Amino acid sequence: MARCKGKAMNFVCNLCGTRNAFDPALAHRELIPCAGCGSNARLRGIFRAVQDHVIKGRDLKRDAAALRQIRGFGFSDAQQYSETLKRFFSYRNTYYHKKPLVDLLDFSTFSDRDCDFIVCTDVMEHVTGDLDTAFGNLRKALKPGGVLIFSVPYLEGDETIEHFPHLHEWKLAQVGEHWFLNNVRKDGTPESFTALHFHGGPGAVLEMRMFGEGDLLRRLTRAGFSSVVTLDPDLADIGYVWPYVVHRDDHAGRRMKGAVMVCA
Repeated sequence: MARCKGKAMNFVCNLCGTRNAFDPALAHRELIPCAGCGSNARLRGIFRAVQDHVIKGRDLKRDAAALRQIRGFGFSDAQQYSETLKRFFSYRNTYYHKKPLVDLLDFSTFSDRDCDFIVCTDVMEHVTGDLDTAFGNLRKALKPGGVLIFSVPYLEGDETIEHFPHLHEWKLAQVGEHWFLNNVRKDGTPESFTALHFHGGPGAVLEMRMFGEGDLLRRLTRAGFSSVVTLDPDLADIGYVWPYVVHRDDHAGRRMKGAVMVCA
């Protein structure tokens, strides 16, 4: 794999074909934007995983009829790649707040089943219910041999950091520009949290946890995935590259990884 050399790196976006240059000192999984489609490093990594593990070297145009038989769906997938998936596969995007709606915790809402692939990127850190149920439902929706293209922000090491470990009856409140989470534990104890982390906005995109790598892999195994292949975040040809560094004080000195995974 190519490494950062010099002040700039060049890449060709695998979503739109635009040639780009970026400063590796500013590399991050949510940055390195493509000048053509606006995709970040993570989104290009998701599509690379589809190219490698779903398309498997086939040509999108030449093999269009065969690819159209491949069934899949995603969870609030970004437009940069969801439109491409919709064009070439039997694919649809689903949402947590509008139709077509799929609730990760309720398998009866999964109208798409026996799928060849599912894309679930940066969703599990927002789930407020039982995580093992959510992971298990993803596996149940895949047919034998199907793959989950998956990502969440996760830290090196074992332990998952739950921001609200006793969440029970809770609501968000805003005072000026500041957001608070007020919770009442099952034993009736009230508590309030500040310094909340939102991914793109308040509400359903509140970060509930930061996964530890070991815990994440165990959950995937319990769900029935026997193979987890991680994309090395050093794919300089598509601008999917970033250093593992400590991004926030509440990471307890642990580096953030968050690479795209292919689970089968």
